[in-house]
Order: sequence, then C-alpha cells, then structure tokens
Amino acid sequence: MLNHKKFIDIQRFQTKYADCFEKGDIISVQEKLDGSCSSIEYDSEDNKLMCFSRRKILSPTETLMGFYEYVQKLDMEIFKKYSTYRLFGEWNLSHLVKYAQEEIKKFHCFDIYDTVNKVWLPQDIVKAICKEGNIQMVPVFYEGEFISWDHIQEFIGKTQFGLNNGEGIILKNQTKLNNPNERMPFVVKLVATEFQEVMKSKVREPLSADEIARREYLSDLTASIVTENRVEKNLYKMIAENVLPEDWDETSMSLIAKELPRIIYHDCVKEENEIVEKIEGFGKLCASHTMQIVRKILQNR
Repeated sequence: MLNHKKFIDIQRFQTKYADCFEKGDIISVQEKLDGSCSSIEYDSEDNKLMCFSRRKILSPTETLMGFYEYVQKLDMEIFKKYSTYRLFGEWNLSHLVKYAQEEIKKFHCFDIYDTVNKVWLPQDIVKAICKEGNIQMVPVFYEGEFISWDHIQEFIGKTQFGLNNGEGIILKNQTKLNNPNERMPFVVKLVATEFQEVMKSKVREPLSADEIARREYLSDLTASIVTENRVEKNLYKMIAENVLPEDWDETSMSLIAKELPRIIYHDCVKEENEIVEKIEGFGKLCASHTMQIVRKILQNR
C-alpha cells in the first residue's frame, strides 16, 4: 500500500516574500479553488488507484464527500503509465466560494510530484500529462516571465467558473522550483479582499499601564486573525474529513471545542506568526474567539 503524502503548505504572501520573484523568473498564475486538497496515485502492487485527502488515505468509508467513488471510475491507463507520479489537485466543493452546481465535485489537478526523484514537476509537464490523460487542470491565468507585482494584482479575484469573484490566485516560480538552496517559498497564495482571513481593520494601540485596555487590545488583535472566514473554512474541512457530521448541531459542540481551537491555533501560527507573537496568552484567546464564532455560525444555520 502506498504511503500518504501531504501537499506542501502554501504560504500567504507577505512582503518579505517579494524578493522570491524577480524579473525574468518564469512563473505561473493559477486560480485558487476553494475545495478540498486531494491526490491520486496508481498502486502497482495492488493494481488499483489510491486516493488521499490532505490528511488521510481514502476508502469506501472515508470518501471525502464522494472523491473516493469518483476516483474508482477513472481510467487507470494514464496513471499506470506515470506510476511513480502522484497527482495533486482540488476536489471542488461549495465552501466559502459558492460555485455553480455543475462545477461541484470535480477534480482539478494543480501539481504532480515525482515520488522517485522527490521533486515537483514543471508546469509545462503537468499540463502535458493532464492533456494526455484528459484530466482537467485548475484554470491558469498567466504563464511567462515575472513582470511586476502590479501585473500580478490584475489576476486576483478573476475566475473561470462564472462567478462574480474568485477566491484568489496561486503564484508559482518555475525558475526556482525544487531549488535546494532557495530558503524562500517558490509558491505563495494571494487572496481576494472579500475572502481574506485576516481582518484589515485597524487595531487600536493599548493604553500604557491600563490592564483593561491591554486585554481589549489583545482581544482585538486576536479577532483580526481568528476570523469567521478562517473558522468556517476549517469547519468545512472537518466535515470533509469526516471528523464532523455535515448536519452538525448543538450536540456537536463538545467535539468542535475539542478539535477546532487547536486547528485554528496552528493555522494562525503558520499563516500569521508575526501577529501571533504579539499576543500574550494567544492559545486561550484563540479558543475563546473560535468558539464564539462557531456559536454565531450555529445560530445562523
């Protein structure tokens, strides 16, 4: 049986990553889909297609909301031909972004990993394999030389799925792909304003020597990153991973309280570490804000 492999953690763009993309670098700009990260690989030992969610090996009882059944109906020939490759993509579900019904439960490949050489394949090869196997790729808005950040900004919010606005883009530096000497990420995500998980409202500065103001400041700072978008997105992930039932209600709150604050905490540490480091006692504040938002979501269901 094949081992599970998680997809890379894609960093949210920060100013310090700007130097990762230089004029002349070959880049690709893809639409960021709001579904569930998933992957497919041919298992030569058992002559079958195996599929995976971000965290689990899928099975008839762990299906990622139908992805397992979808994979079992695929033609294995292209996967046999490239049996040492794992195809990573998005299993399109309706999360924060509401896609047209005909776009739900479709797989879109965005990367292929060479499990023997331990490298990610260049996008032109990914595109060729997908075309050969009649596998749909995520929409690609631009391929070519990096021009400027103003140029990149033009693609944020675009979509090829007939919606008013897309969630954002994934920017990949093909020139620096798999470079072992490169310390900065070769791929980053840029999210449209309406889908950002960091609240952009100004957080007031604390009053010196005033503990009440200090607590309010820390609470406001926590709320700027523990947002409803972030909490709701991770609730959807818990549902997709069969950790939480799709029809969750008040009886599910103890399970949510046990799992979700920890997930949100680690997500914030990964994505917003500079802000987290400013918040004394962030763990407790994160848990409190998370559950307040969950209760609000439950009231509006």
